[in-house]
Amino acid sequence: MFIIPLSVSLSLTCLIFVFMKRISVLPGQTDLFKFGTSYLLLFGVISFQLFLYSLIGLSWGTVSLLTPWLIFGFSLLVTSKRVQVQLYKERVSRISFVLLVLILVTVLFVGFESVLRPVSSWDSWSNWRSEEHTSELQSH
Repeated sequence: MFIIPLSVSLSLTCLIFVFMKRISVLPGQTDLFKFGTSYLLLFGVISFQLFLYSLIGLSWGTVSLLTPWLIFGFSLLVTSKRVQVQLYKERVSRISFVLLVLILVTVLFVGFESVLRPVSSWDSWSNWRSEEHTSELQSH
């Protein structure tokens, strides 16, 4: 279930990355750093997009959210200029590679676990407790 949002965010991150490469943002940094920055920039831009939608009064549907990104991606495709990607300038140590693999495995594990497991008992207690206080506040 989490594969679809993950693939959408990854593809939108790639769009931002290609755009950043074309306009030469962060010229002294590696492409791996630029890719991470494009991921953060993506969520900043999406937050601004949601803010604008709230001001205008548009609903937050899948079509309305992805349409500007599809137009942006198509415009990048039409103005075809090759982008070369170089992830590292120097050789990566083995420990850095192992740590990166462990981080990716952890992210995948947490994603699958969040889909497979039901709400835990502590979440249920918290929800029950907050609903109790909400009803008390509404009765006064």
